[in-house]
Amino acid sequence: MLKIIHGADFHLDSPFSGLTPERAAQRPQTLMDIATIGAKTLKKRGLLPELDESEEINACSIHVPALVDGEEQDWLLMFKNETHNHPTEIEPFGGAATCIGGCIRDPLSGRAYVHQAMRVTGCGDPRASFEDTLPGKLPQRKLATTAAAGYSSYGNQIGLATGHVAEIYHPGYMAKHLECGAVAAAAPAANVRRETGEQAKVLNYILRNWGEVRPEEFEDELKELIGHTPFQVAMGAVLGVAVGLAGSFIAFGV
Repeated sequence: MLKIIHGADFHLDSPFSGLTPERAAQRPQTLMDIATIGAKTLKKRGLLPELDESEEINACSIHVPALVDGEEQDWLLMFKNETHNHPTEIEPFGGAATCIGGCIRDPLSGRAYVHQAMRVTGCGDPRASFEDTLPGKLPQRKLATTAAAGYSSYGNQIGLATGHVAEIYHPGYMAKHLECGAVAAAAPAANVRRETGEQAKVLNYILRNWGEVRPEEFEDELKELIGHTPFQVAMGAVLGVAVGLAGSFIAFGV
C-alpha cells in the first residue's frame, strides 16, 4: 500500500512480510512503520547505495571502505539494537544481560567483530521509598541497580566496551521499564557467505519445470553442508583444550 506522508512515498508492505497490498491496506499502522519511514524513503529515492541486502535482514549493514595494512578493502559495518523491556521488568539482571547479549549474538553470527556498545535505560526515581512501589512491581531502586549489574556483567565477560550509557529517570517508566542495548560491528564483506539464495533458485526451477528438469542449467553443485566439518570441529576442541592447559601451566605452574 502506498501512503503519502508529508510528501514522502512510503510502502507499508514489505517483500519479507508476506503482506499483499490488500492485506496491508487492512493492517493498522504501527510504531515500526513510523520508525522506518526515513530509511524506506531514502531507499526509494536511491540514496542508500551502500546498504547491504540479503535474504535475512536482522541487523542494518552497510558497505564501507576500510584501510587494512595499507590496502583498501570492502567491509560491512553493522548496527544492531535490541530492547528487553518486559524481561528486565520481570528479572532485572537476566533481562538486561540478555539484552546486550542478543545485540552481540546477531553480528557474531555474520562473522563480524563487535567493537562498541551503547545502553539506554529508563525507570522511575530509584531514590523513591519502597512504600511507593506499584502493586505487582519491583522497587525502582532494585530495577535500576540490578539491571545495570546484569548489563555490565555480560559486557565485561565478553570484553565489550560500552562507550555511552544514558539512564533516564521519569515517572512514565514506573509502569514499564526501558532497557535498550545497541552495538556496532564490522567484518570483511568477503567473509560473509550467502548460499540460501542459490538453493531457492534450484527449488523454484524444479517447481516451475517439474516435467523437464535439466541439471545442466546450473553451473556448480550446491554445498550440502555449510559451516565446519566434523574434522574441523574435533581439531578445534583439541586446540582449545591444549591452549587452556598451556595457559594454566604458564599462569599457575600446574
